Amino acid sequence: MPAPWSYKGQTYTSLKKLVAAQASPGVTYAGVVARMRDGWALEKAIHEPVGKKTSRQYKVGNQTFKDLKALAKAADISYNAAVKRAHRGWSDAEILHGKAPRQSTHAGAAAPVKVARNAVKVNGIGYDSLSKAHAALKPGCSYRTLLARLKQHWSLEEAFELIKKVDGRTAKASTRRLVIDGNPYTPAEAARHFRVPYNTLLDRLRREASDLQAIGQEKIPSGSLIRQKDLRRVRESLAKKHYLVDGERFDSVAALARKYNLATALVYNRIHINKWTAKKAVTEPPTNPVVVNGAHYRSATCAWEKIGKTTLATYQGRIANGHSLMVSLGLEPLPSLDRYEVAGVKYSTLAEVAAAHSLTLPALNSRLLSMSLEDALTYTPTTGRYSAGVFKKNSALAASPGTLYFVKIRFDGGTLHKIGITQKTTARRLGAFDHQSLFECEGKLIDLYEIEQATVKVFAQCLFRAEEEFEGRTETFLLTDEEERLMLDFITGAQPTTTGLTDLA
Repeated sequence: MPAPWSYKGQTYTSLKKLVAAQASPGVTYAGVVARMRDGWALEKAIHEPVGKKTSRQYKVGNQTFKDLKALAKAADISYNAAVKRAHRGWSDAEILHGKAPRQSTHAGAAAPVKVARNAVKVNGIGYDSLSKAHAALKPGCSYRTLLARLKQHWSLEEAFELIKKVDGRTAKASTRRLVIDGNPYTPAEAARHFRVPYNTLLDRLRREASDLQAIGQEKIPSGSLIRQKDLRRVRESLAKKHYLVDGERFDSVAALARKYNLATALVYNRIHINKWTAKKAVTEPPTNPVVVNGAHYRSATCAWEKIGKTTLATYQGRIANGHSLMVSLGLEPLPSLDRYEVAGVKYSTLAEVAAAHSLTLPALNSRLLSMSLEDALTYTPTTGRYSAGVFKKNSALAASPGTLYFVKIRFDGGTLHKIGITQKTTARRLGAFDHQSLFECEGKLIDLYEIEQATVKVFAQCLFRAEEEFEGRTETFLLTDEEERLMLDFITGAQPTTTGLTDLA
């Protein structure tokens, strides 16, 4: 029998009877079990009222609305607007019809003109909002495109395509057009037609001369154009960097590296990352000269640049992972990583191990949480004799008598709780194990199975698979004394609701 419960000087044989006698109205046995499983004290679990849903009706004149949503629909406003009005203390009639405008205290005072908060004025015409202006003007763009244009600092008229957007980008020589006497010319055409040196014409245009000034038909006032030295500063800041070694000038790191037969990446890293001078970068010998297929290279990176078949990132990654130079260069295949050895056979990955033993990778990973690799590969799971599908196919088995048991099983590593059903006696079923029976009852197998599965579902967070091998170990639990008491009460509380059960305790 389960341990009795004492509350306020009275003793009850089960928690279910205690709840029936002492719980507040609306508090159920299942609710109390759930609350105590979540850590609630008994006093609070049986007396804390269950939260109630409240609703009210709204009445305006002879009209009654079942909820605020119906009132909002009748008022032709959004539900959120109705909620705001209700939260601000508006009456039901005010929510439906809106508040009357406030009267001015000054006699004869004109009513102020109400302006919408998001009002906009486009081309002299006012609109309550940007979306209403878009709907009224119907520009050839979507509303999202309109918002994007305004975000890019277009004017309202430009965004609505009422006036043409001025392109503020600087024209390049290839796209720039000069208009002379109404005729358009490219800079090259203008230079040929008006016999002006092409570079002179471009220089004048860069210094912001007019079209006529650029071709020499208008005089350029002194000091009116951008100064040459100001342009030169810009050009110098954009000029390429040059490298000088022993009086010889190189226009790029690649040219410098080729001259001294070094890897470009090596020279670049020395100059730009290690901050070496150009001369030191090419005269300092590489620390590790290498020989590949009989050819000598000043460094492994230089060898990769000459004969490597991998990308630089792959080469560097393989070197970092300790692969040989030949493998890193892509001249030899990657060796198999013999990380797992089973029965003398080596495997690179767990996926290969699982495939070789007709297992899925998730199943193997799950077994490895509590087994060694050898045990996980040889383990044969027991699915159990009984299931809903088995009972559905075999009605005679479902109606046959059986026993539901709840026991403690002691192992070397500790104690576990187990629930199960059997057609044998509990002593024969678990005779090989040191166990203590906490509860047993007899009945139809199908009824006992439903109680077992309901208990497993409710206390799923306490499930714990034993390391010892025995049939039915998937229904074992690691319970505290309080959790044991709750589970026992749950089982005994569910037992009377199933017809044909006989308590053996």
